[in-house]
Amino acid sequence: MNISVIIPTYNRISAVLEFIKYLENEVNPLCSIIVIDQSDNQDNKIHFKRFQENPNIHYFQQEEKGTGKARNFGALQTDSEWLCFLDDDVRPSLGYFDGFEDIVFNNSWVDVIQPDLLQRDEWKNYQASPKDWLRNYIQRQSMIRE
Repeated sequence: MNISVIIPTYNRISAVLEFIKYLENEVNPLCSIIVIDQSDNQDNKIHFKRFQENPNIHYFQQEEKGTGKARNFGALQTDSEWLCFLDDDVRPSLGYFDGFEDIVFNNSWVDVIQPDLLQRDEWKNYQASPKDWLRNYIQRQSMIRE
């Protein structure tokens, strides 16, 4: 499946670098990763040099500010069939991309998919105690669905 992950960021270079490392090591998406950096620090490109050997990671600096502008700019940088917009402070769950293809092929009417994401605070809770977090998460989800 042809997917591009578009990540807008602003003055949070360490967060986006951690996020890319997480995507590569934990989620392992078979897709391109496009970072749109609107930071004030124009030296951030130096931090992305370690990713230069990976042809699936693309870094762009954009002077215009705004998350929407960054997402739109990122969308113009790819010809992927599917776009996945993720912020640098979320963490997709393991297997995040695994079900996309199955959902799309079995449901041709689908235009948008929104799987679960862990926001920054939830991610910290998960890292502190994955088993406790998962137990609480399952309980919360069952209450929401009811």
